Amino acid sequence: MKYRPEIDGLRAIAVLPVVFFHAGFAGFSGGYVGVDVFFVISGYLITSIICDDLEQGTFSLSRFYERRARRILPALYLMVLVSIPTAWFMLTPKGMLSFAQSVFGVGTFLSNYVFALQSGYFDSAAELKPLLHTWSLAVEEQFYVIFPLLMLILWRFGKVLTIAVLVLLFVASLTLAQVESAKSPIAGFFYIQTRAWELALGSLCAVLLRNYELNSGVIRELLAFGGLALIGVAVFTFDRSTPMPSLFTLAPVVGASLLVLFAQKDSIVGTILGHKVLVSVGTVSYSLYLWHQPIFVFYRQSDYWGFLDTNIAFGILTAISFAIAAVSWKYVEQPFRRKGAIGVRTLAFLFVPACISMITFGLWGHFEKGFYHPDDTVFTKVEVPKLTNSNVMLVGDSHAGHLYLGLSEATSGKVFLRTGSGCLALMHVDRYDTRGKKGECSDKMSDAFSEFAQADHIENIVVASMGPVYLDGIPFKGKDQARLNGHGVVLTTDPEITDAWAIFEIGLRKTFEMLGSLEGKNVVYVIDVPELGIDEGCNPGYMSIELGGQKHEIRKKNVEPGACKVPKHEYLARVNRFRSFVFRIAADFPTIKIFDPETLFCDDNWCYGYLDGKGYLYKDVDHLNNQGSRLVAKRLATLLQ
Repeated sequence: MKYRPEIDGLRAIAVLPVVFFHAGFAGFSGGYVGVDVFFVISGYLITSIICDDLEQGTFSLSRFYERRARRILPALYLMVLVSIPTAWFMLTPKGMLSFAQSVFGVGTFLSNYVFALQSGYFDSAAELKPLLHTWSLAVEEQFYVIFPLLMLILWRFGKVLTIAVLVLLFVASLTLAQVESAKSPIAGFFYIQTRAWELALGSLCAVLLRNYELNSGVIRELLAFGGLALIGVAVFTFDRSTPMPSLFTLAPVVGASLLVLFAQKDSIVGTILGHKVLVSVGTVSYSLYLWHQPIFVFYRQSDYWGFLDTNIAFGILTAISFAIAAVSWKYVEQPFRRKGAIGVRTLAFLFVPACISMITFGLWGHFEKGFYHPDDTVFTKVEVPKLTNSNVMLVGDSHAGHLYLGLSEATSGKVFLRTGSGCLALMHVDRYDTRGKKGECSDKMSDAFSEFAQADHIENIVVASMGPVYLDGIPFKGKDQARLNGHGVVLTTDPEITDAWAIFEIGLRKTFEMLGSLEGKNVVYVIDVPELGIDEGCNPGYMSIELGGQKHEIRKKNVEPGACKVPKHEYLARVNRFRSFVFRIAADFPTIKIFDPETLFCDDNWCYGYLDGKGYLYKDVDHLNNQGSRLVAKRLATLLQ
């Protein structure tokens, strides 16, 4: 296959927006579409390579897979190898559980399915997953396994049938992607069956360029500029709420295809893409893609997060990523791609054990729950009284969700969980951030309240969500700022109102008015538990130390429980306005019960994340663990009698 420098330039156009998007730079809200451009490039290059070999009668599946292994595995495995010890010292037990599962995904070429099961690409937690970006490599690896076999069959029947099958694959996969973007967006985002159309379009480009003379002159230039414009529109106007992949994704995918077809080196756009700066970036694009994500994530996991201005910090980290990528390309990618430098036996000797080790590590971490074992002897399980034949609906955000276990043990009936990430549990109020789409929370909460009103078999509703962090937009003690990126609180019945506290009061009154009017129903509104402001909620797998005025979390088997607390005056300063709002509004609705957990967790001076005889109560900075959930449910049970 003849080398096209403009394809390396297109790689640069693909990778830079992805890096800038992950860095959080303003203006690159749709930078993630660079991955879609990469899929088109992969489809084009792989099909061209296969067709060249088939034409010459030299195609070999074993040789094809060997070349793909040489291209992908060395830098990938090195990145994972470096990430494992770094993750061990920096990630929480919950984070290590997710990380171990992702290492298993890398070892089995199933990262996309692992992350589909864990969560979505745009969840706030996604910014804290070092190997999240490997989902796209898994899609390509699965493509490499399947596509050569398909081409071997199609090649015997000629180009017409080959084009027809590729077009059919394109249409079928795109149709499925559009359906899944509404029905099951997480699965649709990660699965190869909803991404195959992007690779297929790249393959079609390869077949067309080999068999047909395409337009030249002004039309070719216009089409090439049009392709560049389509990618630009996607990068700068798409955001986390844009359904992906879907018909919207046609913009970057068609754009990339037009550039592959018409941005030849003798065209204006081809000359631009072939500039040595873009070609240099494109040359190291694979290593840059591999290394930037763990570098960004581990910085976010460190206590230096927020120490520098965000743009300055991530500008420095981007430069570091480029430097590491250049070294990785020269000393890892290049030697392994040369068969004369490293033989097949050496390749197998290195990568088969490495693959087995990753799978083993992943399974070990999964079954060991992130390598964290709390000492069961330090507490006595909180016993929760049973509420006979009483069904409960839990409505709200994850702070309603963490009450699920305790309430499940508190009732012999069923607990119906109706939650959404970052959602205020209010009628006519939408609350959104990077984890969801606009309108999603208001729809979920409205559906939940309507279901409760109409369900005769559900006698109780417990409404709970965080408050101050959503209304002020300020995380407690500066933690978890990423969860609020792009956040907003909107009154759906009157979007002109912009004050979040005014919206909260209107929404809470409407909610209490509706719930309070239901006969035979028991309604409890839960004021949120104290936020610790301490990473990991003082879980005994970590210890907090201070070096140079900066707090650091290091992994340790035993932690001093006495340090697991927050001054009560800080907690009150955080929640007083929110609590006063709730109690003032609730006074007008006497049938609504208010549950304030302050007395469970706080004395006159401190609010605790560890209690003698009960042990650790939090699993992270503000979510209860099972023991904490039981503690709250035991008190809630008295209100649900």
